[in-house]
Amino acid sequence: MQCEFYREVCSARLDGAASELEANALDAHLAGCPDCRAWAAEATKVTALARLAPADRVPDLTARIMAAAPVSRPGSVSGPASLPGPAPAIRPVPVARLGLVMVALAQLAIAVPALLGNDAGAPVHIAREQGSWALALAVGLLFAAWRPARADGILPVLGVLVACLAATTTLDVVAGRAAASGEAPHALAGLGLVLLWLAAHPGAGTGQTETGRAGPGWPGGKGSGGGRTGGRRPGAAGAAPA
Repeated sequence: MQCEFYREVCSARLDGAASELEANALDAHLAGCPDCRAWAAEATKVTALARLAPADRVPDLTARIMAAAPVSRPGSVSGPASLPGPAPAIRPVPVARLGLVMVALAQLAIAVPALLGNDAGAPVHIAREQGSWALALAVGLLFAAWRPARADGILPVLGVLVACLAATTTLDVVAGRAAASGEAPHALAGLGLVLLWLAAHPGAGTGQTETGRAGPGWPGGKGSGGGRTGGRRPGAAGAAPA
């Protein structure tokens, strides 16, 4: 009866469930009981074999799992709990191009009467000179809307024109030589300058960057052989063909 108790303690110690007091009592009993020592040795051997037995072989399911997994596209989140992607940002180039067309049409509406000699009572020669400037500006803006990659070439000319108009208009209005309402059409040139800048620099204010104009893919750039790449501006995603 006593050996049965100690054999239960021995089994508990093999499982890590015996207390320190029980383990000490077991060791004292095993020292004087050869039958329990033999039983403990056999139990230890059986336990070791059971714990060290090789794991069951499992078929390799890697190929089947990979074939069944959905293919994720760049920028998307796969799985049943997919989150909606960010809303597409408004691209500045198409908006700027449309604005340039509208400003150019307004400039044409101003240029045609002036070319016919009707410019708010100005002498015919002066009126036609003003009409020529307005027509040239309208054509330049239309060209920039058609080919925004070339808009930078018009920026200096329009920038100087807008600066001079702003300065002279302010002086004339302050001096009473002109009415502010009569000078309002000059605002079209300022609006055209802003739209021209957006068309020429689509990455401005959006966190996007552009490669240099003299970089790869532009005439004179390194690695381009003097040619352009695919008819698109490098570094400006979605830019119109130039």
